[in-house]
Amino acid sequence: MKKVWRVIPMLLVLLVFICSWPVLPAAWSQVSESEPITASATCEITFALLDKEGAVWLTGLAAAPSAPGKAEEAVMLRLAQKQVGWFMRWELQLAATPGLLPLGLITGRDASLEWISIPTDELPASEGHTYQSLMSYDPEKGRLSFLYKNLTQDLVIAAATVELAAPSAPLQAMEPEAVAGKYMHIKDYRIEQVYHPLGVPLVMADFLWRLVLITDGQKYEPKYDYIIRPDETNTGLQLTWPGSQVSGEVYFYLVPDDAAGTDAEGGRLLFSSAWKATPEVLAIPWPELSFGNYRLRVEYEEGEVRWLLGEAPLRYIYDQVKNGVEVIERTPEGELAVELTFSSDQGLAEIPFEVRIDFKPDRLPGVAASSTGVASSTGVASSAGVADVAGFAGAASPAGPAGAADTDHTADTAAFSRTFSFTVTAKPGMTYKHTVLTPLPPLSGIAEVTVKSLQPGLQLSTGKNNFVVERAPAFTAAFTGEHLLNNVEGRPLMVKEGDPYPKLKVSSLWTGLLHVSIVHENKPPVVLSPVLLSDGVPQEIALTSSTAAGGGTGEDAVQAGSYEVHLELVREGLASAYQTLYFTVFPGQDKENWPNSRTEAFYLDDSGRLRYVPDYLGNKIPDFSYAGYGGGGVPIPQVPVKVTLEPIPGEADATMRIQAAIDEVAKLSPDENGFRGAVLLKKGEYRVSGTININTGGIVLRGEGDGEDGTILIASGNKSRNLIVISGGMTPGKVGTARRITDVYVPVGARSFHLEDASGLKVGDLIAVRRHGNAQWINHIGMNRIPQRSDGGDIVQWEPFTLEFERTITAIDGNLVTIDAPLMNAIDERWGGGDVLLMQEGRISGVGVENMRAVSEFDSSVVCRQSGATYYCDEAHAQYMVQFSNVKNAWARNLTAVHFFHGVAAMSRNSKWVTVEDSRSLKPVSQLTGSRRYPFYISGQLVLVQRCYSEDGRHAFAVDSRVVGPNVFLNNTAIRDYANSEPHHRWSVGGLYDNVAGVIAIENRLSFGTGHGWAGAYYVTWNTKGRLTVHSPPTALNWAVGHVGEKSLGSFAPQPDGYWISFGRRVEPESLYLQQLADRLGPEAVAAIGYPEYK
Repeated sequence: MKKVWRVIPMLLVLLVFICSWPVLPAAWSQVSESEPITASATCEITFALLDKEGAVWLTGLAAAPSAPGKAEEAVMLRLAQKQVGWFMRWELQLAATPGLLPLGLITGRDASLEWISIPTDELPASEGHTYQSLMSYDPEKGRLSFLYKNLTQDLVIAAATVELAAPSAPLQAMEPEAVAGKYMHIKDYRIEQVYHPLGVPLVMADFLWRLVLITDGQKYEPKYDYIIRPDETNTGLQLTWPGSQVSGEVYFYLVPDDAAGTDAEGGRLLFSSAWKATPEVLAIPWPELSFGNYRLRVEYEEGEVRWLLGEAPLRYIYDQVKNGVEVIERTPEGELAVELTFSSDQGLAEIPFEVRIDFKPDRLPGVAASSTGVASSTGVASSAGVADVAGFAGAASPAGPAGAADTDHTADTAAFSRTFSFTVTAKPGMTYKHTVLTPLPPLSGIAEVTVKSLQPGLQLSTGKNNFVVERAPAFTAAFTGEHLLNNVEGRPLMVKEGDPYPKLKVSSLWTGLLHVSIVHENKPPVVLSPVLLSDGVPQEIALTSSTAAGGGTGEDAVQAGSYEVHLELVREGLASAYQTLYFTVFPGQDKENWPNSRTEAFYLDDSGRLRYVPDYLGNKIPDFSYAGYGGGGVPIPQVPVKVTLEPIPGEADATMRIQAAIDEVAKLSPDENGFRGAVLLKKGEYRVSGTININTGGIVLRGEGDGEDGTILIASGNKSRNLIVISGGMTPGKVGTARRITDVYVPVGARSFHLEDASGLKVGDLIAVRRHGNAQWINHIGMNRIPQRSDGGDIVQWEPFTLEFERTITAIDGNLVTIDAPLMNAIDERWGGGDVLLMQEGRISGVGVENMRAVSEFDSSVVCRQSGATYYCDEAHAQYMVQFSNVKNAWARNLTAVHFFHGVAAMSRNSKWVTVEDSRSLKPVSQLTGSRRYPFYISGQLVLVQRCYSEDGRHAFAVDSRVVGPNVFLNNTAIRDYANSEPHHRWSVGGLYDNVAGVIAIENRLSFGTGHGWAGAYYVTWNTKGRLTVHSPPTALNWAVGHVGEKSLGSFAPQPDGYWISFGRRVEPESLYLQQLADRLGPEAVAAIGYPEYK
């Protein structure tokens, strides 16, 4: 559908016209009222106060007779203010005395005037611009024509013609003296005794055209962008004229897109038409036209004057194909891989496309030049005698300091830019994968993909075409050998005792010397001779004593125990790159003869300590014992009481009284351990209509028991809120510049890594260790292709994101940094690598809530039905009993939450080292649907939830998205679950379900929610019971150990299975967390958290 006029909202604040008055031409006495007349006025717009009427006169004509000094306005063009909502807007109006304007076009009236609102595409007034307003009258035909133009921009804002209701109305120009005296803002008022047709008839605003099928008259959806295919050549244009007759004709031209000029020159006249009372359909001669892109140009002609009514794109095509670039990434061999998708409404056969990829590096790393072809100080010779740029052979470029960080050399990137072109013959509906065989420079950069159809008449639309290509990993390394068992990522790599060493296969697109050393158990390392790597050429290294620098050791066969192969690539001008590979040699007996206490992934050694068997990258079951108050193994203190409150019978609201007691303790100075004191609430009921806040460290809110005869908080009223909120005043912030991790791969569970520069860091520094997940990783795990929900709900495809592990530095050796707790996600240079930032602490600590019961009031008249049963589902009441935010070293113990929307406790982001123990969530009240009934919910890190109970929950023991861990659920029970205990969505990492009974799922939640996808990675379930789902995502692993109960296929089967160990039979040790805690800190640490008899 096409209209001449389209209304665009405009806002103009306090505009008025202020101008000077010059001498006017054209004597008044020379103008006759019986002749045509044109009046022109100009003015300049400035900001000022509006006149009291809120309207600005532009030009106009007077009614006859009119004597000098007594001009009586009959019709005018003006700007008027109009209130739209809260705003005043300006609009252009043609206003006249009653009875003069055609009744069908009038949009408003008051006591003295009627007016027509004139829609404009452009803003009708802009400060500092000069405008010209023309009004022309033809008394013979009773026509009034007007034009409003922005002279500053040379832009016509509005132009039209109206047929007056009183066609013979005697109109004449305004008296110049009257205009000068009344409208001081008019700069120039000119008069001509001639009629000018200034615009198309205003009623043509209702002239419409649209595409229809000629055979049955079915209308297409009205649109401006017409697309016609060969099977639709029975289409034509349906024309609908305005109700009032016009005397002109409409002409339709089809102009090729490449035709010069803006008029119909070079176009083909399709047809013309005059006014008709009913719609008509005109056929378009498609068989006579060629495929291509056109402009459908519509013109209105009356007499000898033509006006443009509008234009619309029209494409006459063979088919419309949508092209998408799913991913473009670097292969391990350094080549460029691209995935293209093509979809077509017609589902055509194979179609040829030309694909062009332009790669441009965005940065050059630090640069160092070597002398002409001779070895540098690192012993690395450059290729072909040219300078080594960023550690690889290439074109010469400026020298930089050895070991320098990445440096911007924008002008030099052209030498490393590449362009690739190839032809794809693709069938719509298929994904086409292509690999450019020419290796890219190893630098990071931007790849721009351009796809062009080679078939005439094919309309191609493309999506995103610019992609970041990560720089190549420093090197790739893996073991080879037929005798290796589980030589894959995620499975323990084992070699039988007495077998040969595995071989090492290494390659690099960079140029450098690879240093290799082998460590067996606690023996001194065996150092091998350096190997030169360059140009992606694979090198195979024999890991035997014969390759050792300085001679052999006589050890050519592997012996029982663990082996580490340390690799360091030294590159000119860049920080060294590191990686360690692992393999384990099991004793001489076959696996079938192993004792029951031994599995592939772990075993108890002769001293009773738990030992782990890593995969070749070093990934193994991580240590979770750092979770909980004090970093694990630290008893929760008994803080002395400073203020005691008694319940007051009949008290309507105790909120302020309890808050005042907390605020009183907050004023006390902390003791040597950082504690200020406890507020004790004696047994009885306390009605709390609001929220109790603890915003100062060292404060404990304590009751006298969580039973029905203990301390009971009644969460009264119908306000949705958390009952007790423990929150610090400032979120930990990150400062300084990021320092890149130079390890090619940091495995899960690692506590040390290399930085490109550790200078300025010190032991005790709080840091954020960041693991980046780039677009290539998102594509690799399939989270940019989450299918649509069955109910049509929105899906949000994943974008690159970063996980941040908050850690403290415990040791620094050169650029090797050691931290206080393990990382719970591998950091892989292929998928974005990682870096480190300093952090500033801002949280409170030493806070807790203990020994009390809370009951949330609710409206029992609000009920719902589920599976034929009625339940309470009011949601206007308290959500959590306790919420932790911006807090560390905190606790909640011996709590019971009854009738809450969620339950006991939520550990929000930026909560750390929190323990929730010996607590219960009973009889929650809410609807049984999403985002409800999460009684124990973790969004922080290093949290321990132990010996807790949930009934009638949905996600009883759950973890939020992108939570970094370690986090532990230990010895918990959930009954009557309406959903799973689980990592809930979007890649949270490092969680342990240890001796948890209930329904547990570690899975790909795919299109649940808005695209939950892979919810958890590097999770462990240990000696659980109930129903269990454990899947493993690509690039990560989840372990299911010693589960007794049902093994579920999950919500979106089939999915890659997790690593199941001893399914149907519990394993030793009984508890992974307690064993890890005892191994790290001794049995006294286990006793300190409530297990005095643990051995």
